[in-house]
Parts: sequence; C-alpha cells; structure tokens
Amino acid sequence: MTVETAGAPAIEVRDLTVRAGGRSLLDRANLSVPAGELAILAGGSGTGKSVLLKILAGLAREDPGVLSIEGEVRTTGRVGMVFQQGALFEELCALENVAFALDHSPDPSDRDARARALLEEVLVPPELAPHAASGGERRRVAIARALANRPEILLYDEPTAGLDPDLALRIARSIREAHERHRTTTLIVTHDFASLASVADRILFLDPKSATLREVGATELDRLVAEGAFRAEAALGISAGPGSRSVAGRVETLGRGFAAFAGAAASGLLPRWRRARWGLRALLAMLRLVGGPTSVAYVSLAGAVTGFVAVYFSFQYLPYAGYLRPLVTEDLLGAIGFALYRILVPVLATTLVAARCGAAVASDLAGRSYREELDALRTLGASPGGIHGFAGLASLAIATPFLVLVAFLVARATALATFALWDEDVSIGWITVTFHSVLRGEAPLYAGTGWVLAKSLACGLAVGWVAIGFGLGPKRAPADVSRAVTQTVLFSTALVLLVHFAFAFVEF
Repeated sequence: MTVETAGAPAIEVRDLTVRAGGRSLLDRANLSVPAGELAILAGGSGTGKSVLLKILAGLAREDPGVLSIEGEVRTTGRVGMVFQQGALFEELCALENVAFALDHSPDPSDRDARARALLEEVLVPPELAPHAASGGERRRVAIARALANRPEILLYDEPTAGLDPDLALRIARSIREAHERHRTTTLIVTHDFASLASVADRILFLDPKSATLREVGATELDRLVAEGAFRAEAALGISAGPGSRSVAGRVETLGRGFAAFAGAAASGLLPRWRRARWGLRALLAMLRLVGGPTSVAYVSLAGAVTGFVAVYFSFQYLPYAGYLRPLVTEDLLGAIGFALYRILVPVLATTLVAARCGAAVASDLAGRSYREELDALRTLGASPGGIHGFAGLASLAIATPFLVLVAFLVARATALATFALWDEDVSIGWITVTFHSVLRGEAPLYAGTGWVLAKSLACGLAVGWVAIGFGLGPKRAPADVSRAVTQTVLFSTALVLLVHFAFAFVEF
C-alpha cells in the first residue's frame, strides 16, 4: 500500500484491496472525497468500515496472515479522528483532554482559552471527568479534542452508535456545525445512516457482496435497507485464516507476536514528550500505581514473613541445640542478616514486583490500547510508547529498588524482634550488632549494597520491558487485555529469576 499527500481531492482511494485473515473486506475499491465535503460511508457492522477509516488515519498496518493492504491511499493535510467510544484520556478532565491536543497541534498558543472555546462550542463543561460523562458528552469532548489538533480531514467512527435517536440527531447536528465552522473535509463511517444522512453532502455504501465502495442516493439506500444489507448477519467477520492451527501457522503466529512484542517494548524505551507537563504527569501517575501504599503493604508483609521464618526456624529447629547453640549463634545470626539483605529479600521482593507491579503496568497499557487511547495519541502526533511506555519503564526502575529496601527494613525489624523473643537473655543491642556483623561495610551503606541495587534495578527494567511489550500491542477484545496481564506475570517472574541466577555467578 502507498500512502501519499497530494492535492484535491482531499481523500482518494484507488484499487484498495484489504484482506483480514481469510476474508476480503475490500476488493479493488475506489473512493474520492472532494475537499470541504461531508460524506458518510454506510454499511453493515463488520464489513470493514472501521478498518478503512484506520487505514486513512494511518493507524492500520499490514500484518502478514492477519491484515493485508494493497492499493493507493492519498490524503491532503493533517488527519484527525473521532473514535467510536471517544477514546478520551480517562485521567484527564474535558479541558485537559482538549489542552493535550492543543499542545500537540501546529499552533499551541493560547491553549487554555482555545480549549475552553472549543468545549463551549460543543456544550461540554470544562471540568467534566470522562468517567462521569454520558455517551453523548464523551463524543462531543472527542470532537473538540480532534478539532483542537487543527486537522484538514476529520474522520468519525460510528459517532452515534449506542445513542438514543434524539441524542444521535444532536450529535449529527454537532458534526455538521463543526464541519462548517472549521472548514474540514469530513468522512463518517456508520451503520446508523438514519441519523446522519440528513447532514451529509453525499452517501457512500460499502457493499459486502462485491467488497467495493459506491455512491448511493436516498432511494437506493431505502432499497438496500429493505433487502437487509445493513443487518449484522450480512456483515463479514475477520477470521484467523486457514492454516493458523497448523504447526507452521503456530510458529508464524509466535514469530509475529515476538516481533510485535519487541517493537512495542522498544517504543517505550525513550521519553518523547512534546510538553514535559504531560510526560511527567503520566510518570507520576504510574509511580503511584507501581509504588503506592498497596505495593508497600504487599512487600512489607512478604518481608515480615521472611524475617520471621529465617530466624525462628533456623534457631527453633537447630539440631543438637544444647551443644551447638553457644558455638554457632553469633555466626548463624550474622549469616541470616547477610542472606536476608543480599539474597532472600531481593529475590522475593522483585518476584512480587513482577507479579503485582508488572501486571499493573501491563493492565494499564493494555486497557488504554483496548479503549483506543493509544490510537488517539497517535492521531494527535503523540507517542504512546514515549509517554505511557516510558512512564511504565521508569516507574518500575524507580520503584523496584525502593520496594526491595522497604521489604528488607521490615524483614530486619521482624528478624530482630523474633530473636529477642526467642532468646530473652541477650540485649537488643547485642542482637543488632551480631545481625549486621557480616554486612558491615563503608558507613552508612552495608557491604554489597551496589550489588543489591544493581540487580534490583535490572529486575525493574526487565519487568518494565516485558510489561510494555505485552501492554502496548493491539487489543481487540477484553480477553486480549487479560492475556497481556497473564503473559506479563509469567514472563516477568521468569525473567526476574533468571536475572538473580545470572547475578549469583558474578556477585558471589
């Protein structure tokens, strides 16, 4: 497929063939939308309208065995997109959603005033939070955000889906008003032509039988409705394609998955911020998610259990205790201190970080991918990996050594208290000195602190790399989100154990 920017018409598709799995969605289809026109593309659910829209927006890429694209696509100027469910950034209010787009627009001046003006235009209060917004309000905020990026072409994906008829008509009128006020070329894909046909300059139809695009009039549209062309059962689904269950198909799928994983992970390695405000905000939010109170409580409990077990069972079940106790108590208590600091707590804490924090990062990224927030970032010229991917990687690199330290401090306190209760004849001062005897290094640090920090940091980066790789990939269903979280837990815990195994050969 070739994608070019040319003169009029604003949108032109020539001989476009799109295959998803084993089915043809488009077969040498042609489309032309003159500059300044508002057109709707009607068709049944699942016929490939949204795929076409993402191709026009530059969001769909060829993926062998999954999606193939051949033909020419030409667009003039910047392309914006309003997603079906809005794809709002859930942590930002309406004003901030629009301000984000303005900061990534060609002219970010007067950001706040312009953001408020755009929201006033679509009749949405600036302080509205996405989780408190109705379906219609979410779509109107999404329209304002897309317009803030100053697109010459504006694409809408099912803007009235799931809305009642009155609200759908209001959204349709809002689209027409925005089209005329901002002088955009507008293309709307929909199966709800009843609400949108009245505001369109012309109507295009994606014929599921011939897999082609053609212009239709009102009379022909009524006939197509009567014939059932818009029923869901007339739509074409996306299958996995023949041979996907064969050994070769599975190997090919595994290879594509690894390539997608590696590419997504690499995209999150470097911060790419148009404005530091948004990158730092994403980083702080991810730090709260990864290193917040629940994570601290989680590793603290593990540290307490480890400290108790290490001391209680070592001394309670010491063989020939009456004979060996006077001889080995000091050495054994010092060895416990060394083992807790250098081995037991780092291994346990980083494994728990992989399970809990890695899953949290993967879930956050995968959820954003499923809600199309990451695609929304791309249409605004922002980098999903450079903002949210980097936030996940950096937060795990920062939080992992901190959580290991917290776990050790709790383990040490528990170990000292356990020994003091087990042997009431010695002072707490003697217990403390003996516990730290093998750890004495250059004050104020323990011996081996550099090794503990290095492997904690390595584990944090490893977990972040896995979480980014599985989290940033495309998510088409809730099951994809669950799968990304599960894969992150499995692969990151295994990788953490391998990191400790590798460090053991060098450290000791």
